[in-house]
Amino acid sequence: KDADVTILAMERGAIDFVTKPNNIIEAKGEDFKNRLLSVLTAVLATKSYVRAPKLNVKPAAGTSLNRLKATGKNKLVALACSTGGPKALQSVIPLLPKNLDAPMVLVQHMPAGFTKSMAIRLDEISEIAVKEAEEGDKLEKGHVYIAPGGKHMEVAKNPDGSHRIVLNDMPAIGGLKPCANITYDSLTSSGYDEIVCVVLTGMGADGTNGILSLGHHKAIHVIAQNAETCVVYGMPKMIAEAGVVDEVVPLEDVAKTITKNVGVM
Repeated sequence: KDADVTILAMERGAIDFVTKPNNIIEAKGEDFKNRLLSVLTAVLATKSYVRAPKLNVKPAAGTSLNRLKATGKNKLVALACSTGGPKALQSVIPLLPKNLDAPMVLVQHMPAGFTKSMAIRLDEISEIAVKEAEEGDKLEKGHVYIAPGGKHMEVAKNPDGSHRIVLNDMPAIGGLKPCANITYDSLTSSGYDEIVCVVLTGMGADGTNGILSLGHHKAIHVIAQNAETCVVYGMPKMIAEAGVVDEVVPLEDVAKTITKNVGVM
């Protein structure tokens, strides 16, 4: 019920949140303790990392992945983020042009009830249209579709060549629901000529396996946020270390890098 307040707090500088325990037993439980401490540990680890030498994992020269070449102009942007993501997205989505020549599907790790508030707020401050994805939404250029918390989001091709959103209620993957890997996996059978994959701040490695698999089926261009501007340098680090990142950029350059690779209508 306090989703709007939570999103406002993150807009003003909070880096993450944990949902309140329902009772004293839950408050004293291991799950709540581990969720809180894992965020603090990851943030502190990133701060230590960016103070060390050799800050960036640069795009690898050569990889076993069979990188395909784009054969047309039908593109899609697929973005994944986690801890620090809601704040980071406010430095990306509002800077995208309303006539971006591609739709964007976006997976932000959040529980149910929070993604709708985030989508509404992003839509208010952006030229590009933003909404929480719903079952059957037809993907349109110049629109951002955010995976609803508590659901996995897939992209399916329609008989007429257009694409739609498909939500599913499969169990959480590694504790994540939505899971970005599921979204990336669904794009292997899409009709898009090239997928621009964007990985922003977040704990863990969600997105890496999905992007690696996608690269065997589709032309991909991978953009990762750099260490210095991440709240948690986990997800971008893992995809960079996999050797498939084309560009490592600071947060303030992510929007223009997306636009450069996608173009405008």
